[in-house]
Amino acid sequence: IKKHEKYKEPPIAIGGSLWLNYAYKDWDSGSRKKGGDFNFDLFRLDVNGSIENFILSAQYRHYSFMDVIHHGWVGYKFEDGLMAKVGVFQVPFGIAPYATHSYWFGMPYYMGLGDDYDAGFGLEKKEGPWKMDLAFFKNGEYGDASRVNRFSVDLVKALGQNNEETNQVSGRLAYTYKPGYDKKIVVGGSGQWGQVFNSDTNSKGEQWSLAGHANVNWDGMRLMLEAIRYEYHPDNPSGTGPETVVLGGLASSYEVAAEGNIFVANIGYVPDLSFGAIRSILIYNDFSILVKDRDNFENSPLNTMGVN
Repeated sequence: IKKHEKYKEPPIAIGGSLWLNYAYKDWDSGSRKKGGDFNFDLFRLDVNGSIENFILSAQYRHYSFMDVIHHGWVGYKFEDGLMAKVGVFQVPFGIAPYATHSYWFGMPYYMGLGDDYDAGFGLEKKEGPWKMDLAFFKNGEYGDASRVNRFSVDLVKALGQNNEETNQVSGRLAYTYKPGYDKKIVVGGSGQWGQVFNSDTNSKGEQWSLAGHANVNWDGMRLMLEAIRYEYHPDNPSGTGPETVVLGGLASSYEVAAEGNIFVANIGYVPDLSFGAIRSILIYNDFSILVKDRDNFENSPLNTMGVN
């Protein structure tokens, strides 16, 4: 790309990545006999940059099983630290940018309450240690709730339910404390409220969620803590109970409890070592659990241990 005369670097940068993975499934007899499988996972194309006060960010993903727009937005930076943006961007909610130490997802993601990207417009402002975000989302990243080929998890029309997200307002406030090198504590709170449109009854219900979080980096130690309360109240037709809603993403759909609490406790450690091309590693254990309101529903824990 030809360099812009006012910049040392090109104003628009194009990048990407190719992900491959090897998996050995000890519960699968075929995988055991073959010694596992080496597969293509993802090709990603990124476009990021800025020209004067305008900012651009977009990402396309080609998985082995679907093609999606991860995000795509245009923003404008004002003089006082305020930025406005429009397009498909990350919902300001909970631990940012991810409530996980690994490349795998935690419970907030699978419940549509973490690393979620929707279509709308938003404002964000940084003032000293404070960061404030406020956004309005008309719908999910696609205006088609029957599409499960999407990166973000949203309400979808599937499995006999026809609900979709619309007219959602989300806000997040966070405070960052930096007492020294490799020492940072971020604490904050989030909230969102939106409507749930049911195409069978042609009427709107509502959904809301609240979260408090802390993200700590301290001399190699890493700690993420989060608590989330969520409720869905769709206006379903007669015969469809209020106990569950249907979420979808990554080319699949599934029923989840309509009301519950999510708790996250992720811990990691970056040892002081380096060898060869490896400058640092992160040893982690990420734990999250969905505690459902209904006594006849079992809770859903998720634990991931590994090294990056």
